[in-house]
Amino acid sequence: MNKKKISKVVAMGCAVIMACSSAMPAYAATNYENSIGSVAEDITNSVKVGQDKTQVQQSEYQEVSDFVAAEGAKTYACDVYSTIAEGENVIGPDGQPIDGSILVSVPKKVILGKNTQGNAYEGSYKVKVKGNIAGNTVISIIPEATFKMNQVNKKDITVNVSQPKQRFVCTDSTLVGDDVVKGVEAQFNETAVATGTMSTTEATAGSWHGVCNFNIQMATQV
Repeated sequence: MNKKKISKVVAMGCAVIMACSSAMPAYAATNYENSIGSVAEDITNSVKVGQDKTQVQQSEYQEVSDFVAAEGAKTYACDVYSTIAEGENVIGPDGQPIDGSILVSVPKKVILGKNTQGNAYEGSYKVKVKGNIAGNTVISIIPEATFKMNQVNKKDITVNVSQPKQRFVCTDSTLVGDDVVKGVEAQFNETAVATGTMSTTEATAGSWHGVCNFNIQMATQV
């Protein structure tokens, strides 16, 4: 799977742009490729079946004899590697697979109406993230800070967008920041969620329309 793209997107309500631009220059993409398990025959195979291309590792054996002269047992370390592609199914507690597809829910349509204070026209929305992602993967959902709405025979008006939480990571990620949301898991939950608001004080009578773009990027924390 190409980590520069999110495998699927669920649109729930504004025009959405899938972007793999340099919006987060501190990150670089990593392509996690499923490793192939070692087989017993690798002890003599000239071409090893066990391969982890992502970590550049393969099956390997060592021949030892220093245990013969050792007092007591001698310990030998065996490094074990495994890479699972992002978006792969997760094995649940009951042994059954759970869909690990990486999905982002973003608004496709938002309606603005007068707020309770009567001093602005507003609409709120949520974004959600799910999927089987690596521990150093960051999914960012960044809306435009402002966009225009228009109406025939009137000047365009400006709508301001506020979404404080914009970066989503797995539950145990060490990434910190006021804009970070932890809790991305294989299934949608109410943890990996962020709320945003679109607001304008410039609207007057008549019907208005505009487009707010959401840039979505999946990258590796480095």
